[in-house]
Amino acid sequence: MRIEYTPRYLKDYADIKDARAKKETDKVERIIGAANNFMELHKMLDIKKYPDLGGYRIRYSGKPEWRIRFELVDDLQTKEKVVKLQIVLPREKYQKFAHKPVNESIEKNTKIIITEKQLTMLKNAKIIKLTESQLKDIVVQKIMEATTTVTPKPILQKLLSIEKNATPTKSPNQVASRVDGSIWTYYANGRWESRDGKITDKPDDTGIWYFAGDNNYQIKDDYVYPNGKRNVYDKKTNKWHDVEQTKDQGLRNIQNLKYIDDNITITNDRKRAYRKWVDTDYFIFWEDGDFRYRFNDVNNKENQHEGTWKIIYGDADDDYIITLKNGQTFQYSKNLWTDPTKRTTPTYQNVSFKLDDVSSGKAVIKKGMKGPVVGELQKIMLELNMKISKTGKVDNTFGPIMDLSVRQFQGTNMPTGSKDGKVGKDTLKRMIEIRDYDGSEEEPEVDDSGANDTTQMTEV
Repeated sequence: MRIEYTPRYLKDYADIKDARAKKETDKVERIIGAANNFMELHKMLDIKKYPDLGGYRIRYSGKPEWRIRFELVDDLQTKEKVVKLQIVLPREKYQKFAHKPVNESIEKNTKIIITEKQLTMLKNAKIIKLTESQLKDIVVQKIMEATTTVTPKPILQKLLSIEKNATPTKSPNQVASRVDGSIWTYYANGRWESRDGKITDKPDDTGIWYFAGDNNYQIKDDYVYPNGKRNVYDKKTNKWHDVEQTKDQGLRNIQNLKYIDDNITITNDRKRAYRKWVDTDYFIFWEDGDFRYRFNDVNNKENQHEGTWKIIYGDADDDYIITLKNGQTFQYSKNLWTDPTKRTTPTYQNVSFKLDDVSSGKAVIKKGMKGPVVGELQKIMLELNMKISKTGKVDNTFGPIMDLSVRQFQGTNMPTGSKDGKVGKDTLKRMIEIRDYDGSEEEPEVDDSGANDTTQMTEV
């Protein structure tokens, strides 16, 4: 797993005087770096989760006994979990931070990624003869780099003169403001986003902003209602209004796709949208209603199905339906492909083997099977919030809905080439691993006394 280091952590590390504690801390970092995922890391180290603190703690042996606090953050490019180390302290000092936010003095979304070269400089300070003062200078410099804003582009400077709540950021291409608990971000290219959480979260709402007179600006929401109207915010009146929108139905539908399906990505020209389905499979939507389902066939060659798509506007939630030329249809709300040309009732093979037979590699559960072993597998899948049947209840039958769920699970959690819909020993093992560690279990109260801690860290 990749590691990020906060300024607090680097300072704590530089202040460690005990050689053994420093060596043990290095060992923990090596183990984190060697782990393929957080589940694997959890098995290798004595990790405790504390939801109220919004993070985790590693407790490891040493004299004195030491603790590391960390968070799991998302890498927006690789979509992987990253261990963000926050503080490293001996037990006595750690207790002061056990029930309060860390990095209180630099809490303004400070997030620093130290390069390997800089980290080597810190850890080999004695070899390259860096003094403790020089080490602290490096940390301070990094803090300044993370918190210092830059001059925004002229168009945003004009916006700042109107929107007094907005402030510059580390990028010249954006400014941000906090409005009723949400974070509004204005971009130099005219785009606008709103988030209820952190500025690094996915936007909850999107649109465009533009000047409306010398001392006013407006925001036009991307979402278009079935009656052709959409919301517009006017700074001067400080209110949202409904206004008539372009009658371009195609553009309206492309924009609204994003509000139905969070996994939809719209191209910059607003003419197309796409969605990753499973592994290398993609849905592609065009504004004129054309649709393509692109996938790699059994020979790993790119292929595609053609069809059309449309949005179904409902009283509560909107939905979209895809219809392929071969007759198959897909409805987003049901997450299900159907083939109306095939009306025959499927037949299922009754099987009597046990789940232990699957675990040992003696048997495989697949589409078309029926029996108690399928029901046991369905119970595991329900614990993973996977779809198993039309009713969502255990029916001991491996049908098309369950087959699709297994394929999606394999595409997300299994090696390339495992997306066959069959549940053998490897797929079953992976399901059980994820079920047994889902990150939601309640942890005992924080015990920083160390009296009952007999865990010795494994040498690597």
